[in-house]
Amino acid sequence: VGLSSDEWIADSLTYIRNNFDNSASAVTPEQIADLRKIEPRTTPWTLNELNARFGNKLSNKKEWKFSASHNPTNFESLIDGKLNWNRWDSQEKQAVGMWFQIELPDAHYISQIDMDCRDASRLCARAFDVAFSLDGVDWTPVHKQIEFLDRHNIQTLGRKTRFIRFVLTNGASEHNWAITELNLIGSKAD
Repeated sequence: VGLSSDEWIADSLTYIRNNFDNSASAVTPEQIADLRKIEPRTTPWTLNELNARFGNKLSNKKEWKFSASHNPTNFESLIDGKLNWNRWDSQEKQAVGMWFQIELPDAHYISQIDMDCRDASRLCARAFDVAFSLDGVDWTPVHKQIEFLDRHNIQTLGRKTRFIRFVLTNGASEHNWAITELNLIGSKAD
């Protein structure tokens, strides 16, 4: 792995992904370069190591703190495990710059964010950015211009963070912003 080019690794992962009926987007050489900066390891990982570091749904949801630019209430519906009418809602029409934030109790390696709004799909964010921060002050963009879907599985390459912020970059001015359920995949940082 350490001797392979970013492009070769990206092409190989995309090939493997597509052959197991995974409909995710292609892995890019830029993502591999970013991953090498985040995790400079040059020896192969075992499956157990990968699962321990990147493959667990965080179970400490009751310790998460939520905040938002609009409507700082009903956050508990995001972590209740139910995809029903109960959801967090901005209570105002979507507008560029609206934000929603998760603060974890400790730093974690986050490899995936699972954001669901299927039960309220017309209220899903039209486009948004995701940023990570260890201190809540200095932010690093993780994904830009994530487009409308009623369920997002956002790959974040196992980056270390304590704060996760979603910021609208395009809004549906006729609808509020709602999220039904959130899950984070990763592990507590060492």
